[in-house]
Amino acid sequence: MNHRLVGASFDRVVPDHPRSARTLRPTTRILRATARNVVAIFAAWSIIVNRARAARPCTARRSPPRQGIIIWSNFRARHPRARRRETGAVRMTRFRRIRLAFDEPPPPETLRMARRWRGLAADHVRMNSGQAFEFRWTGRQHYVALHDVTRRDAETSIEGLPTVKQRDIRDTLTFVPGGRRVSGWAVPSRRSNAFTAVYLDPAELARALPDLAVAEPPDPRLYFRDEAIRSTILKIERLLRTPPGGDDLYAEQLALVLWIELHRARGPHPADDRSPVTLSKAHETLIREFVAANLASPISLADLAALTGLDQFRLVRAFRRATGTTPYQYVLSRRIERARELIGGTTLPLGEIARAVGFGDATQLTRAFRNRLGIAPSHLRRRPGAGRDPEDG
Repeated sequence: MNHRLVGASFDRVVPDHPRSARTLRPTTRILRATARNVVAIFAAWSIIVNRARAARPCTARRSPPRQGIIIWSNFRARHPRARRRETGAVRMTRFRRIRLAFDEPPPPETLRMARRWRGLAADHVRMNSGQAFEFRWTGRQHYVALHDVTRRDAETSIEGLPTVKQRDIRDTLTFVPGGRRVSGWAVPSRRSNAFTAVYLDPAELARALPDLAVAEPPDPRLYFRDEAIRSTILKIERLLRTPPGGDDLYAEQLALVLWIELHRARGPHPADDRSPVTLSKAHETLIREFVAANLASPISLADLAALTGLDQFRLVRAFRRATGTTPYQYVLSRRIERARELIGGTTLPLGEIARAVGFGDATQLTRAFRNRLGIAPSHLRRRPGAGRDPEDG
């Protein structure tokens, strides 16, 4: 192909071809401008999406951001179906969990269990190696931890308090109110070390316990002992070890008990001086009818309190005074009774029956039957008259 030189610049060589450089250069400019516009539009879109995510209220479907090397186990993030079943239409609070950062990848024998309910979240972390790690936590929730840990060396500090270097912290507790920071590092002993951390949502506590909503939270405390608080956290730890489903009401009750015990540890609780509240027959009937109609769905203390006009703490007291049992125990007994009717009167599989009465699966139904009746559900199909609930007489 013959070429001719235009001017003194080789860049402007025009070939003897119908599509000369004179016609290609405007096309190139258009393509480059289009590419720049696409990049600008994508960058603007990314900024808008990130800002919208930051401003959007968190639901149970979002996991907190991960930073560094963090041991993390979130049941709902891995099982969306179970997540929908547990949370229903309730918007869940976003909880900031304590973060553990190792100098090397976390050892495989490190285990973390994590769950959350309405107004409450909990972690149980077990470490069987002596690998050093750092930890930190800060957030708007209140943080309570029960330790079963011995350390070869360590430092722990809560914002505003002196640094503590205590090594043996077995059976001790830590409380950090919302807004404070706790951090430190540890070289654990070569044994099975563990701790259970509980996070309480102040907004839910204010709705459940309005008498304490105006009171200042308890002061931060590091490595103290209190048998009542320890017993409550151990109950929450046992909930962590059971599959999700059917225990929401119990978890809410434990959250209220834990918060009241934290206040009582520093002095009398305002509710101790109040006159008893009675539950009217009409309100008791409303609760019984509501429970009977919603056995297959999660039932919360907030749902029951809304029927009576009482706060959640007063409801628990009044209901126990009127019926001799707590709302959780009442709902559990009604679920077992309904399951017993379905087992004896239908041929439905145990899994379907469990879901129909509010249990997560057949395993949970079997566990509840064994704890309450002393037999397995399948035993009732062989002996329909067996296994009466002791509360039914």
